[in-house]
Amino acid sequence: MNGHLRRCQSVLRAHVRLSTLRAQGLLPPSIWRIPEQAPRGFAPRSQRNIKSRVRAFAATKTACLALGLVFVMRLAATAQVSPPAASDAAAVVAADIEQTVLTPDGRATTTTTKLYLADAKARLEPENGSGRAGYAEFHLYDFERKRFYRVFPDDRIYFDIELSTPLAVRAFVEGWAPQPPEVTVRSIPLKDDDLDGVPARLALVERRVGKHPTPDYALVWTAVAPRRLPLRVMYMQEGSRTVIVSYRNVESQAFDPGRFSIPEGFSNLSPF
Repeated sequence: MNGHLRRCQSVLRAHVRLSTLRAQGLLPPSIWRIPEQAPRGFAPRSQRNIKSRVRAFAATKTACLALGLVFVMRLAATAQVSPPAASDAAAVVAADIEQTVLTPDGRATTTTTKLYLADAKARLEPENGSGRAGYAEFHLYDFERKRFYRVFPDDRIYFDIELSTPLAVRAFVEGWAPQPPEVTVRSIPLKDDDLDGVPARLALVERRVGKHPTPDYALVWTAVAPRRLPLRVMYMQEGSRTVIVSYRNVESQAFDPGRFSIPEGFSNLSPF
């Protein structure tokens, strides 16, 4: 494991020669008959027969109108009874994020965060381990409005923060956020292999932010079977730290859409 990790770190640190890598393989016709003209010499029906047929036609018309009215009333009643689909709990992607940060001196720090994803919104719930007593919080991301919220439920307060480009890029690199418009990406396939018993593909992902001349790189393991989240992401952070992000217990589950919003009655402390 340590040897494999050192090789991965070497790939990220080294000057990548792209020439040495394999190129990326990343109204129907009327059915009523038109009556023919009566032949010449055909005697017209008697006046009594004509009146009889007119009365029968009127009775039939009244009955059809009554049936149509009953049908429309039943449709209206059914529409009122059926609940709207929007009120149901939405299906979201849920997962446990296991993040390990390795420092140059060999120290490792691992944290676990619960992740919920729905379209362009995310909710992250950091673990409440040692050192976090009294600081329970969760984070809300709205990538369409470019807002980030830190919510402290025990104190019923929150901070409304603009979602900065570095924060949006980091979330995208780790694999759980949409691609920011200022980021361009190229994926270079490396190999197919199993990761933790799951058939996976390993790729070197090159990314550029805006017109920055120097690209950054990440090693990304994705499952062969399509899914919303990658299996693992490894990238270099400022200060020569290596970040390894793994996703566990990925599943789709029912989720209250209101949990992507600030709870009612909480106070906004922004600006501080």
